Amino acid sequence: MTRFIFVFSLITLVYLAGLSLAAIPKMINYQGMLTQSDGKTPVTNANYPILFSIYNISSGGSSLWSHTYNVSVTNGLFNIILGDSGATINLAFDTTYWLGIKVGTDPELSPRIRLTSVGYAYRAQKTQRADTADIALSAPGGSSGNTWNFRVTDTADTTLITGSSRWGIARYGNTLYGNADSTHVNLGVTCTTGTSGQNLKYCTVGGGRDNTASGYLATVGGGYDNTASVYSATVGGGEDNTASGFSATVGGGSRNNSRSSFATVGGGYKNSANDDYSTVGGGGYNDASGLIATIGGGYGDTASGDSATVGGGVQNTASGNVATVGGGKQNTASGNYATVGGGYADTASGDYSFAAGNQVRIASAGDYTFAFGNNFTTSASHAVVFHDASTPIKVGIGTTSPAYTLDVNGDAYISGLVRGTAGGNGALLGTRSGGNSFSVDWTGSQLKFYIEDSHVKTFVIDHPLDESKYLVHGTLEGAEAAVYYRGTAQLTNGITEITLPSYFETLVRKEGRTILLTNIDGFDRLAVKKVDGEKIRDGRFVVVSDNPTSSQEFDWEVKAIRQDVPLLVVEPDKKDIEVRGVGPYTYPVSRSDHGSK
Repeated sequence: MTRFIFVFSLITLVYLAGLSLAAIPKMINYQGMLTQSDGKTPVTNANYPILFSIYNISSGGSSLWSHTYNVSVTNGLFNIILGDSGATINLAFDTTYWLGIKVGTDPELSPRIRLTSVGYAYRAQKTQRADTADIALSAPGGSSGNTWNFRVTDTADTTLITGSSRWGIARYGNTLYGNADSTHVNLGVTCTTGTSGQNLKYCTVGGGRDNTASGYLATVGGGYDNTASVYSATVGGGEDNTASGFSATVGGGSRNNSRSSFATVGGGYKNSANDDYSTVGGGGYNDASGLIATIGGGYGDTASGDSATVGGGVQNTASGNVATVGGGKQNTASGNYATVGGGYADTASGDYSFAAGNQVRIASAGDYTFAFGNNFTTSASHAVVFHDASTPIKVGIGTTSPAYTLDVNGDAYISGLVRGTAGGNGALLGTRSGGNSFSVDWTGSQLKFYIEDSHVKTFVIDHPLDESKYLVHGTLEGAEAAVYYRGTAQLTNGITEITLPSYFETLVRKEGRTILLTNIDGFDRLAVKKVDGEKIRDGRFVVVSDNPTSSQEFDWEVKAIRQDVPLLVVEPDKKDIEVRGVGPYTYPVSRSDHGSK
């Protein structure tokens, strides 16, 4: 089954100077396209029988003329001259006609196509000569007090004069109002220039049918049922267009309205320019209702903010002042100076905000925010947000194939804080493979630093003797969280007391304290003397010798277990703990209490 989807008709009167009226052929040059039932795919190249019929009503009734042509169709396109091949169109063309089209056995297409005013050039046959003013001799006047009594003077073709100064150019059957000089040019069919009871100058209808130029300096170039109703308003052509604003313009199209001063609709269908200096370039059902608002084209778009712009697309809205929607579908820029570049169902409600992607929504609180991604809402202000609700976004700087959330190929400079989640791994700087990675973990009360390098805790310094080398040392580890203190002392008369730091007793446990003594330059026997049964009491311990006169010098070292942290569980079951941290700086957390002590 075929479908007729597009028609462009041109009805012409073809004649040469010197031919008799009987020799003027009544033919319609008709162009169109045939597609498959999907409305897109052209039919196969072939000849198709198409029945063309002319009616004097839009539906029903009997045809006044009909003929079936065997039409050659190439890539869906065809061209046919109706009235050729002996099928003469014997119609007066003094009223409105409709064209019906029937392809093969398919029913006649609906609705029928109204023939445009060009076809009424046939009415020229009513004149005796094509270049005489007789066609305007009986042009009617206006209302009482504004009557035009036309006559031809000085054999000037189509020049109409009455009284001492009024003049204009008109065609039979048109209406002219006013009694001022230099008033009218009215060359259409059943068209009107001027306004009853007013003396308006320079009203012009260039042609067409049922057009009205009723404002001072108003102009309708042609077309059908167009109106230019105020000062300097212009309608170039098309059908059922209205320019009702001061110096407003409608270029063409159908059912467009330019209602405010200096407003413009270039063309399209049912577009409106409703505020001063507003513009709609084309498309359909678009509304530029803000001062100096602009819509380039598209369908169902609205620019209601002052100086707002919608470039095109479908059902987009720019309602904020100086807001912009570049295109896409169902996007909204409602904040002042807000922008939506395109995409689908994006919203930029914050002032100076920018949204792009799919269903990206910036709330009204999101002033100066840039957001891109998929299906999320942000109220953050002065922010740049990249987010995808289903697939994490990777941002690359200096790379076209980012592998991580932020992948920077080059140096990065940070002046400020690098933050991480409390209790998590924090910020990781370096490679994930483990080579000299550095991480920071803020637990909420402590800042922890980690270095990841083969699970060995190290420090690196310049070599003290060889400038070409580093000095790398590791740490001493044990099965406890211990502290140590050391120093050098000397006996006096076989005894001495050593005082540890004042916080010692608060920091460490009573159990597990050890003291190591090492002689220096002598062999007197040394021992730690208990005081009230304790090796260390009140942060002090006593060293004695069995030589009551000894002055032995010695080194000492005290080790103790911290009491501000839990005792280490040296061999826990894996099912009972969670390992946190990075690299060698890891620590166990009970799965049952998540680290509570």
